[in-house]
Amino acid sequence: MSSNIIKTQGLMVWLVICIYAPGRAAIIHIPDDYSTIQAGIDASADRDTILVEPDTYVENISIADHSITLGSLYLTTGDTSFISSTILDGDSLESVIKIGTTHFYDTATVITGFTIRNGNPHYGGGGIDLYGSPVISHNIIKDNVATRGGGIYVGGSPVIEHNLITNNYVTVAGGGIVSYGGACIIINNIITENTSVHYGGAIHIETSDVATISDNIITNNTANRGAICFHAEGSGGRMINNLIAGNSASISSAIDFEYVQYYYYLEDNTIVDNSYNVDGLNLFPDCNLTLINNIIWNNAENEVVIWEDAQATVAYNDIQNYSDGENNIDDDPLFCDPESMDYSLAENSPCIGAGIDGSDIGAFGIGCEATEVENFSFEQPTSFKLGRNYPNPFNARTTIDFELSRPSFVKLDIYDIIGQKITAPVNNYLEIGQHHILFDASDLASGIYFYRLQCGQYHDTKKMLLIK
Repeated sequence: MSSNIIKTQGLMVWLVICIYAPGRAAIIHIPDDYSTIQAGIDASADRDTILVEPDTYVENISIADHSITLGSLYLTTGDTSFISSTILDGDSLESVIKIGTTHFYDTATVITGFTIRNGNPHYGGGGIDLYGSPVISHNIIKDNVATRGGGIYVGGSPVIEHNLITNNYVTVAGGGIVSYGGACIIINNIITENTSVHYGGAIHIETSDVATISDNIITNNTANRGAICFHAEGSGGRMINNLIAGNSASISSAIDFEYVQYYYYLEDNTIVDNSYNVDGLNLFPDCNLTLINNIIWNNAENEVVIWEDAQATVAYNDIQNYSDGENNIDDDPLFCDPESMDYSLAENSPCIGAGIDGSDIGAFGIGCEATEVENFSFEQPTSFKLGRNYPNPFNARTTIDFELSRPSFVKLDIYDIIGQKITAPVNNYLEIGQHHILFDASDLASGIYFYRLQCGQYHDTKKMLLIK
């Protein structure tokens, strides 16, 4: 994966969690004070800290009636090597960690700095089974099995942040995470290579309030229905600045809204290269969707399908084969290296500056120099056509498209606002097809310019705006 950071960079900082609690707040050291983590928890009081030395602890841990901080030495040092060297192993007997119960709704527990693996409960939460609003941060949650919630089962409104959730498996819903209540916050996680037999290879939201899913990398998850699945009335979502790529679903799309009558807001997501056998994002009757500044590309023949009686605002997106809505484009995003999962944008991407208020479309900004895109063709054009340049307005570089229905001598000239010819990027014979010409205006001043295409009797002129 490229090192390019999702746009809200401030959220990507790895933090050391500092805990302060008034009154009595002890630190219990494992194994110095107690040989097992559970013994330390049983001896602790509300708001105590259990600090665990590196080792493998084969336990099924329960935090049932009070709130604590449970951390590896990552908690006190910020050294991420302690995450992989401090292992909680459930021995395939139960959930690795249970937090709260249906009678005790935990609101202040923190779990940080562990590898949590090999949980296998009878029902939910292979890695973590939680009730309430704890913080689950900076863990590796992997190789767990459950019916629902392979990595984490949510009954409440937790904050789940900065975790790697990978290679978990469920038979029903939520390979990585399942939420059955509250308004969970899922932010800055890598959720990859999880499997659900039925619903939500990565995340499944059901009978919940509005979930916030932000700044995550969600890749290569598998399910019958959706990498992300919203599956009940009332299970809405705000999805902002996520990469959703390389996931597969056999009978649904990357994000499944099918059974839901609620509100969804999707902004600045890059939803690309997912594999499924039906249409793309399906908005069913009575659903309400706002879709702004997203790249939706190379997923399905019909990337966005809005059913009658659904409510939708679709604007400032780059959506393949989609022409409705306001200020949407249908142009190759020009990713830097999608084969290596680098979905940042080339300098000459049409998504640069094409979003709302001049923002970039998608989860990533510029990550590489301009990509040369001259003279490649798709279908044979049936007429001559001069397209608009993109991006527009532009800074330094822009791409000009045109189509030729037969081989022709072509002149493409650039003029300033007073009609003075500046340059001629094309002045030669070209073959039939679609042509994409990169125009470099690095040496020109800001202002309005015109580009004019002439091919035999055909000619057309369009305007572009250079802003430096």
